[in-house]
Order: sequence, then structure tokens, then C-alpha cells
Amino acid sequence: METFRNVVNSCGFHDIPFTGYEFTYDNGSEAPENVQCGLDRALVTTDWLTIFSNAHVWNLNREWSGHAPIKLTINKNDHGAQLVSFFGHINGRPIAEFSPNRSNRQGDPISPHLFILCAEVFSHLLQRAKENKTLRSIKVAPTAPSVNHLLFADDCLIFSRATVNDTEAIQNALYVYEMSSGQKVDFGKTTLSFSKGVKKIRRGEIAQHLGVRIVDVHDRYFGLPTTVGRSKKVITRGVKEKLWKKLQGWKGMILSKAGRKVMINVVALSLPTYAMSVFKFPSSFCDEIRSLIAEFWWGKKNGERKNH
Repeated sequence: METFRNVVNSCGFHDIPFTGYEFTYDNGSEAPENVQCGLDRALVTTDWLTIFSNAHVWNLNREWSGHAPIKLTINKNDHGAQLVSFFGHINGRPIAEFSPNRSNRQGDPISPHLFILCAEVFSHLLQRAKENKTLRSIKVAPTAPSVNHLLFADDCLIFSRATVNDTEAIQNALYVYEMSSGQKVDFGKTTLSFSKGVKKIRRGEIAQHLGVRIVDVHDRYFGLPTTVGRSKKVITRGVKEKLWKKLQGWKGMILSKAGRKVMINVVALSLPTYAMSVFKFPSSFCDEIRSLIAEFWWGKKNGERKNH
């Protein structure tokens, strides 16, 4: 900590005034092992504090972690603060300069980091509903851990019982998430699927309550089937068809051997990589892929292989 204080002093950082409990970290232990300190702080330079003189930090209450969340509020109309503005042309005519109403948007370098923080909050909301027994979870096996949601990139899969109570728990979590983050759930892209034992009347009731459409099964996700049995033919067939279409398109092009080698190494060999990182394919599938690539490399004429 002494080294950290020296760095703060040497860089000329200052603490932003705060409101709330003085200690932002608590290890949760009983005395005498209890540790409390002001670990989470907002440090800024003198120039920044001059521009945003009304900036203030709020130390919020801890719920899920030993670290208390801190909230920074600034006044965008502070003296010296500059907002981004744009100007351009529409149909060849210049338009007046304008400023965006929203803060950061997709493509902003900080967007992925903010999304991770928001997604973690939503995950905690669903986890708290599970702990309060308002939202049930599922198990894929008797000894497996129970889960009620899975996060993949910017998608979320939620599992629950087909009851109105669980539906209301999901809606409450979504409402808190929307009010806290300022984001909105796109229900037009949201779908709902049920297990075979759920009656048709119950399905319609829950779908109407959530305001989403029902699908029989989610066929694919990120280009791969979501349900796979013991046979991997469904996956291998899709990969082979995609590769075959690529190769057929290249055959119509006049390519040298160097060009063919580049297409094979860059595209053909990398095409099955994603699927093979998720599923374990049989060795026969690798032989079939190798055969398709060999036919493209050596070529065929009237159904007969060229000598090599």
C-alpha cells in the first residue's frame, strides 16, 4: 500500500469528494479478523477536477461482494467541459452541427467493458432470485450444479419452471436491469421454448405474459446445432456442405497452384476449426475433409481424378 500511495502522490492524483460509508472494503469476518479500509476510490488529476468541479462520488451499499460499488456523477455543463458534435451532408447538402443525445454507443472502446459490468449485475439478479427461491434452476445430471441462466457473448439463456411465479421473477430481474443500466431488452429477438411435458394452454399463457413468441426448438446458435444426440452426422454434414460449396465456387476461378494453396490454408482448413473446438468429431470426418481438399487441389475432369 505504501508503494501505491507513493505512485498516487507522484502522479498528482486527488480523491473526488464522496458521500456514504467511509470504508469501501469489508472482508466480512468477525473481529478481530475483520478488515475495513477505503480501498475503492476515484482518483483524478488537477486539470480534470478543474473542468468537472461538481463531480461527486457515492459509496453505495455492499450486497454481493466485499467491495462496495462506487458511483461517479458529473455535470456535463461544467465550465470547460466539451461535448462531441457532428456535421455532414445529406443528399449533397450540408446539415447543421448537432450533438448526440446518448453517451457511449456500440463501437466505443469502453463499450465491451461496460457491457460485462452490466451483464454481471443481471447475472447476480437472477442468482439472487434463485437464492430467494422465486426462480428455480435446472440440472443436466443428478450430480451437476444447478443453473438458471447461461451467458454467451451478448446473449442470455434463462431456464425456469413453466409457472407464472417464475415468469414474474424473470420480469422483475429484467425491470431492475433496465432501470439500472438504461438498456432495453429486445423482445422481438427473444424466443421461448418449452419441454414436451408442458401443456399447450400453459405455453400460451406464459408467452403472453412475457410478450415473446414460442419456437419448437432453437435449431442453431453461432452456426452450430443446439441439440445433438449420440450421432454427430448433423454437425459433420453441415460443415462438409459449407466446405463443398466453397470449393465448388473456387473451381470456377482460374487459380494457380499458389492461389489454391492460399485458399486451402486460409479458408478451407480453418472452416471446421470452430465446430471441432466444440464437438469431438470421429476420425472418419477428418478423412472426408482431407478428401474434399485433395480433390480441389489436384482437380477432377469428367469425374476422373488427375494423375499425381
